[in-house]
Amino acid sequence: MDMLSLSSRQDYESLEPDGWCIPSISESSVSDRESVLEKSIKENKKIKQSDNGLDVIIVPGMAFDHNLRRLGHGKGFYDIFFERYSQIYVADRECKSAMPFLVGLALKEQMLPNTEHVPTEDTDWPLDGLVLGDGQILRNTARTQRPRQDP
Repeated sequence: MDMLSLSSRQDYESLEPDGWCIPSISESSVSDRESVLEKSIKENKKIKQSDNGLDVIIVPGMAFDHNLRRLGHGKGFYDIFFERYSQIYVADRECKSAMPFLVGLALKEQMLPNTEHVPTEDTDWPLDGLVLGDGQILRNTARTQRPRQDP
């Protein structure tokens, strides 16, 4: 999986729903689009200081816990992207970019009880925030640049 650029609002509005009803880029147009990360690599061998990167990424999930861990579909696509992004934008000491704010959106039914936890691996990135359908907003006060395991 890669994150591909959209060129305009019209481009976004032209997306067709996939099997999960998520607006998606058609297979036939993938080769014509720029990868968010590859564009940075091609245009600049080094990321420019003026390049601020992404501000926010809305991260999907099937279930969430109070440690702001999420259960995805088990392929690790988002976590792999976050690691690649971190290596390109954050690890470069000359770049002033930080990791984007990682936020999940969930129905209250997707939130596990306090006594239960989403199973995680060392490569799983925690969310920085979670907005629940009942109006609750949970925030990770110990934001880190890399994945971490709960104590």
